[in-house]
Amino acid sequence: MKNLNRTMIAIVSILTATACSSRLDTTEDKAALDRITKTTIQAFNQGNIEEYVALIADDAVYMPPNTGALVGKDVIRDWYKGVQSHNQFDIDIITENTELHGELAFQRVVWKGTITSKQGGEPFHHNAMCLNVLSKQADGTWKIWKSIWNRNREEADSGD
Repeated sequence: MKNLNRTMIAIVSILTATACSSRLDTTEDKAALDRITKTTIQAFNQGNIEEYVALIADDAVYMPPNTGALVGKDVIRDWYKGVQSHNQFDIDIITENTELHGELAFQRVVWKGTITSKQGGEPFHHNAMCLNVLSKQADGTWKIWKSIWNRNREEADSGD
């Protein structure tokens, strides 16, 4: 039992040291993450679901507000097809913070702009905050792995 405790302490110490030392701030990785963010919003505004989904990891999980978790790239693709089929988007994205921790990156972003129903009507002001976790793939590229968002209450949405 004593050896098991020492082993566990050693493992926790190594993992803690690795986590602390693996926090990277490389210019190349941050530039790649910024490109993903820009490509994401361009593809979304253009309704180009396949370009958007190409930025998502196969085992991604999205957690949009007022719905259950969307697990896997195909489920996320289908959900966005439904959203895009009813709405036109003119959204800007602002990256507020990016942190690199080894093979993971955490981005806090704000989506602001308008959503207009394809059925007509006045545009809806959209203001949401989002936390994305991106994972570095075996080929060195980054993909969106986890995403959760909700309305940003700092500014009132016109939908309230």
